[in-house]
This record gives sequence, structure tokens and C-alpha cells, in this order.
Amino acid sequence: MGAEDPNSPLYGRYYYSVHLERFDRKASVKLLRRGFEETNTPIEESLIEGVDAFDGVVGWLTFFGNNVLRGGHSLNEMGNAAISTVESEVLKLCSTRIMRYLHALKCLSQGSSSWSELKRCIERREGGTLSTSVLDTVIKDLEKMGIISKYGFLDPVYRKAATTF
Repeated sequence: MGAEDPNSPLYGRYYYSVHLERFDRKASVKLLRRGFEETNTPIEESLIEGVDAFDGVVGWLTFFGNNVLRGGHSLNEMGNAAISTVESEVLKLCSTRIMRYLHALKCLSQGSSSWSELKRCIERREGGTLSTSVLDTVIKDLEKMGIISKYGFLDPVYRKAATTF
């Protein structure tokens, strides 16, 4: 969503995360039918079969329904569009967030042993300014994963691997 990204309009804003479990087939069909009813759009029964392709994931069912409403009727085309969306999101995530974690691990492996040293090292590697909240999140996440504690590696294998990043 961008709540942790200083470049996002949502940065620093309060948000509440809602986790939706997958719908079963009956609830998925009901969601699609209800959405089409609300837009006064008839739906072809063959398109209801699209629920099977997205396995009850609410976001993909919504994606599917919106694409049908906009004139997309090929399940194959919508499947390809969904895959392209995932590829784009993963590449974006990898190019920012994941790289930041790799940068942090590399800096720690090179001897950054305090918050300020780590911040300066990551900023040098990324060529920009790193917000304090983002760095705090990176440190807390690496600690939760059991990779680091107090700016040191808990596992010598991780430390050695991080030198290659």
C-alpha cells in the first residue's frame, strides 16, 4: 500500500490491515453474481467458471469481475493479465524492499554495528536518504526472522552469505 514508503501519499498515515481468507466456490460465485447485479450487467454463465481459475482469492475475483465489466471476456487473456500484474508487483518489490534487506545484511556483514552506521551504509549503497521508520522496520523484520540481534548475525552462515550480496 505504501504506508512505509516515504514517497507514497499514504506514508505516515494510520491504516488497519484486514486479512481475507479464500472464499469457497459457492462464496466466489456469489461475489461475482452480486457484483454484476450491482452494476446491472448480465453475466454469461461460462464466465462464472472463472472462479475456478482464481481459487477463491478475493483480490483476483475482483480483478476478474472488473475486467469482464470492461469488456474482457477471454479467461485466458485475464489470466495472462493477472500474471503480468504479479510479475510487475514482484519486480517492484524486489527492486526496492528486498534489495533494502540485502543491503542491510551486506552492511552488517561489513561491520556496521550501530543504527547510525547501518543507516549511513545503506544510504551509500542506495544513493539516497533512508527514513528512520523504514530502517526500523528492516531491523525489526530481520530480528523477527532470527537472522540478526543487536546488529550482529545470529548465524555465521548468514554472515558469510551476506558478504556476497
